[in-house]
Amino acid sequence: MEDGQIIALYQARDERAIAETMDKYGAYCTTVARNILADLQDAEECVNDTYLAAWNRIPPDLPACLRAYLGRITRNLAVSRFRDNTRRKRGGGEVPAALDELAECVSDGTDIEAEYREKELAEAVGRFLRGLPVRDCDIFLARYYFLYKAADIAARVGLRENYVRTVLSRTREKLRTYLEKEKLL
Repeated sequence: MEDGQIIALYQARDERAIAETMDKYGAYCTTVARNILADLQDAEECVNDTYLAAWNRIPPDLPACLRAYLGRITRNLAVSRFRDNTRRKRGGGEVPAALDELAECVSDGTDIEAEYREKELAEAVGRFLRGLPVRDCDIFLARYYFLYKAADIAARVGLRENYVRTVLSRTREKLRTYLEKEKLL
């Protein structure tokens, strides 16, 4: 079923919308959640929460890209669950590693408390990413938004893991330089 038809089912409050969403995007949402949580049960709960959130938000939301819309909901739910889990049991994993890598180029060592500054930083990162070659942008987003491991990214894009790590390192350095020019660091 096409995305427009699924969204129409949501708008009509037809419960088939959830079944169609599960069929088309269930595996994708599960992958997004598992990359963050690394626990299948928690990931499945996040995916179920995604379906509920979509049901509650459509309408009034009318997503232009249902896949991205669902991915964002899933990611946000999984990150919240990860924070709750680590708050309770201070575990390790891929999320802290990815955030530590990224913190090297976006953090100036102090807390960013002002909402305005956070918004400026987010907009600047968005502009930076739009200026990257598509492949480098995809690699960067796979690592720092979807939290894939470098080995998984390499397998997905058909490159060697060391090359992916090099691209990530160079992109982080470019981002740091860009943010310094923008006077955000």
